[in-house]
Formats: sequence, C-alpha cells, structure tokens
Amino acid sequence: RAVHGLRAVLAFLIGTLMREVEAAPTFSRTGDPGRLADLTASGLPAVSAAAPYLAVCDHEAEFEFGLRILLDALSEL
Repeated sequence: RAVHGLRAVLAFLIGTLMREVEAAPTFSRTGDPGRLADLTASGLPAVSAAAPYLAVCDHEAEFEFGLRILLDALSEL
C-alpha cells in the first residue's frame, strides 16, 4: 500500500510540474478566453455546457485540492 501511495503522489506531482513547465498538454495556450473558445467549440455538448467553469483554473487551488485528497486517502490506509 505504501508503494501504491507513493506512486500516486509522485504521478500527481510530476503531472503538476509538467503542466507548470508546459511539457504536458493543456486546454489551450491562449489563456482563459482561448480555453473558453476551444472548449465551447469542442463539439461535445457536456464540455460546451461546462466550458465557462472549465476554462478558468486557479492552479494553486487545484494543486492544494488534489494534494489534500491524496493525503486524506493515504491517511485512511
């Protein structure tokens, strides 16, 4: 279980770091307005409907949220 937990945390951290250095794909490189346009034009009805919420991202808050979920789950093992 410890190894699985470590791998989950490392995958989360590496994914976060890759997005920070723009080595991983993201919605769009044109900021919130560009992401909104890309998501709205996706051709996927559910994604288009959620586009105003998906286009805006507070990366620090997302990181804290994801890390808290992982740590809470690990504390239950």
